[in-house]
Amino acid sequence: MAAKQQTPIYQTAAFATAGCLFGLAMYKAGVYRVDVIRSQFNFSCNIMLKMFLSATGTSTLTIGILHKLGFTKRVSEIENHDRAEKYGGPSVMVGGFCLGAGMALGGACPGMLPIQMAAGNTTTGAITLLGAMAGVIVFTAINEHITPLIECGNFAAADPNKKAVHTMLFNGAKHKKAETPTEIRAADTLRFTTALGLAALYAGMVAAVDYLSPGTGALHLGAGHDAIVAAMWHPALCGVIIGSLQLLLVPLCDKPIGSSGAYSYAMGVLAQPFVACNALNAKFCSALASPGKRGQLVYITASVAFIAALAYTGGEGTSMGALRGRTSLYPYNPADLSPTEAFVGGFLMLFGSRVASGCTSGHGISGAGSLHTKSFIAIVTMFLGGIVTAYVNPQW
Repeated sequence: MAAKQQTPIYQTAAFATAGCLFGLAMYKAGVYRVDVIRSQFNFSCNIMLKMFLSATGTSTLTIGILHKLGFTKRVSEIENHDRAEKYGGPSVMVGGFCLGAGMALGGACPGMLPIQMAAGNTTTGAITLLGAMAGVIVFTAINEHITPLIECGNFAAADPNKKAVHTMLFNGAKHKKAETPTEIRAADTLRFTTALGLAALYAGMVAAVDYLSPGTGALHLGAGHDAIVAAMWHPALCGVIIGSLQLLLVPLCDKPIGSSGAYSYAMGVLAQPFVACNALNAKFCSALASPGKRGQLVYITASVAFIAALAYTGGEGTSMGALRGRTSLYPYNPADLSPTEAFVGGFLMLFGSRVASGCTSGHGISGAGSLHTKSFIAIVTMFLGGIVTAYVNPQW
């Protein structure tokens, strides 16, 4: 097994700070709730969509700003590494569809599930977590056997820089890697201009959705509905907080926002005492040597600790004081989610995330923010999988 690389203290602190802010935004928007997530896919409540569009737009703008501020080499290395991964278009489509189906069925995604559990959904949340870890195990077990299928249609591997959205839109097949200072400045200007335009487009989409579906839409949040709505922050604001985390993570940690890798690392840690790492299971053990995945685990752990403190101490504000009896923003009845839905949903969302090499954060916020073509494909198929599942299984 490869030796572990030590994570500098400042990077650990950056991951922890980002995790707390991520958790706070998810919590205060209410988007982590099972009913809010599931209701997104039948469009009865569009809180998740508004926050998602806001976060993606802000991420796009912040990464463009990093290019403009002189972080071009570092940001480009991260972006091109992600674009050149072995995962091909069909794999991203299938994985994205499974991820969306799991979200609609289990009412969670990799980044939201730990926050959901920290805020009070410990019963069905634990079942969803078991399903998620089962998804990691199954994917790891069959990964070597399905590699040809995963690598099929990897259109970005040969020239990852060419296959970004902005280079295809403006340069097409004529694009070549910027090498001279003049070419680099021109590329940075193109990147920033594209980011600015897309951020404005995302802002317009958020405004349109908010106009057509204000507040919680047709979804009633149960006991204390009015108090919950009064305490919630606008999802667009929370999306700005999440998207802005790129300004912290990319320069300091060489890692954009992402969550699903934490599950692989956690499973590797748990299995380490029982599994002898060798050539036969190198893929299973490789996560233990990944600073990025360790950072994601710190990120998720910090968000859990922070939200648990807010939920059980009432630290989020006096307006929620009347609801402190169980947990401030989580009066949702877990009985509305069956154990089967929770387990299968958890399995699909993590298995899908691994097949697609990214989750709602990795593809939806970071990948789309970096203008990865495969990430836009993942987003479309994720929503498609969720919508199909919502209409096939209309039980909420």
